Amino acid sequence: QRTTWGSLRQWLALESPANCCLVILDSFQNIRNAERLTELMAEIKASPRACRFIIMSRTMVPSPLRPMMIRRELKVMGESELSMDRAAVKAYLAQDNIQTTDEEAAEIRAISGGWPMALNAIILEIKENGGSPIRGCHYVHSRRYLYDLIAEEIYLPLGGDLRRNLMLLGMYETFDEEMAAVLMDVENPRPILQDILQI
Repeated sequence: QRTTWGSLRQWLALESPANCCLVILDSFQNIRNAERLTELMAEIKASPRACRFIIMSRTMVPSPLRPMMIRRELKVMGESELSMDRAAVKAYLAQDNIQTTDEEAAEIRAISGGWPMALNAIILEIKENGGSPIRGCHYVHSRRYLYDLIAEEIYLPLGGDLRRNLMLLGMYETFDEEMAAVLMDVENPRPILQDILQI
C-alpha cells in the first residue's frame, strides 16, 4: 500500500494544477491501520485542487475520515445513489441503439436494479429478440444467466462453511455482528465477516 501510494503521489506531482484528474481507490476497507489512514488522508488533502478522489469500500467510513465528512470534504454515497436511475438506464440502452419509452425504461430499471452487469445481460436478450424491449417478460433468461454466472464464478468455488454462512446471512437485508453471531452460531463472527468482505 505504501509503495503504491508513493508512486501515485509522484504521478500527481507531475500533473499540471490546471488538469482535472480522477483517482479511484478501490477495496478501501482493506486499509485498517489508523496511522496509515491518517497519512493517506493528509496526502489526499495535499494533492492538487483539481484532483478528485473516489473511495470505494464495503464498510462504513473509518474514524480517521469522519472529520472530513463533518467539514464536507468527503461525501458518502450509498448503494442507491450508485445505481442508474430511469433516465440513465434509458441513455445506457440508447448507446446500444435500443430505444425505450419511459415506461419500458422504468420496467428495465426495476428488474436490473440499475446495475450495469444486469443491464448488459438484458441488452443481450433484447438483441436476441429483434432489438426491441419486450414489456412484461421480466427478462427471465437474463436474470437466470446472472444467477448461473454468480453461482459458478463466485458461490460454488467457496468452501462449504462459507457458503452456508452466506445463505444464513442472506436472509436479512442488513445485520450487525451480534445478529451474525446468532445466525452462524459462533462466538466471534468478525473473522468470518472479514472473509465474506473479500469475496
